Amino acid sequence: MKAQIYKIHSDFYYANLENSISGLIECKLREVLKKQKIKIKVGDFVEIDENNAIISLLDRKNTLSRPQVSNLDIVAVVASFLEPKIDFIQLNRYLTFLKVHKIPAFICINKDDLMEREDFIKAKEEIEKIYKPLGYDILYTSAILKDGIEEFKNYIK
Repeated sequence: MKAQIYKIHSDFYYANLENSISGLIECKLREVLKKQKIKIKVGDFVEIDENNAIISLLDRKNTLSRPQVSNLDIVAVVASFLEPKIDFIQLNRYLTFLKVHKIPAFICINKDDLMEREDFIKAKEEIEKIYKPLGYDILYTSAILKDGIEEFKNYIK
């Protein structure tokens, strides 16, 4: 049976069976895989036998070592306009890292409520001038005011 790993705790792996609505099942890694030093990560697709033992790791479409996750569909790179002020060098590093690992990303700029309207429009134009031509979607949110939160949720569905 094919399943996807959702959680790892100690030597236990919690997986959701493909096409199942029954919830997570608890699995163990077969000894032969441990001896082969197969490293299972959250997000991995695996084959599970009738005893809920993981018998093989299936191909990954992408993977990260920190945090240890695989098969990501999309990543939100979140930055703030203020408090702390947006760090374009750090933002570029994250986006480059994700591009190298072939992981789709979008940018979420939070805390737009901390800016005056004119400053917000100016900052938004600057950000979009840089990142829109590179193909990045940009969402603007305010966690405090709940602005853009529904759009964010719909984007990551």
